[in-house]
Amino acid sequence: MSILKKSPFAIMCIVGLIFMAVYLIIDQSETSSAAGNEITAVEQAGYSIEVSLGRAPAQILKNNELQVHISDVQGNPVSHATIHFLLKMPHMFCGTFEGTASQTEPGAYQGNAVPLMEGDWEALVDIELNGQTLHVTHPFKAAR
Repeated sequence: MSILKKSPFAIMCIVGLIFMAVYLIIDQSETSSAAGNEITAVEQAGYSIEVSLGRAPAQILKNNELQVHISDVQGNPVSHATIHFLLKMPHMFCGTFEGTASQTEPGAYQGNAVPLMEGDWEALVDIELNGQTLHVTHPFKAAR
């Protein structure tokens, strides 16, 4: 008689291992695709917005150039935006970094982003423009 017929515990262990393997495979593929984006491009309220970091992956505990480009529907650069950002790790409650981005040329803004540890991060970017606030989330990875 096989061990599977004698022990319901063995069956539960095997089923549990199968579920864990499937979960890890799915979780890894979602993390890789979500945090692998080097540029996040969105259109909101008549504006095209691109958010990126100067390097991928970002380096921990070092300045990484957060870049924001804003244009209107005709493709003209948009000036005079106020940009604040918060770096955070999804599903974590500590280790955030706040910053601002300043205009470097019409439609182009830059700020220093410093991720505090390795892993998956999000830059939550708030853009104040013409009396409205636009929100963009840019996922990225940080490494040594």
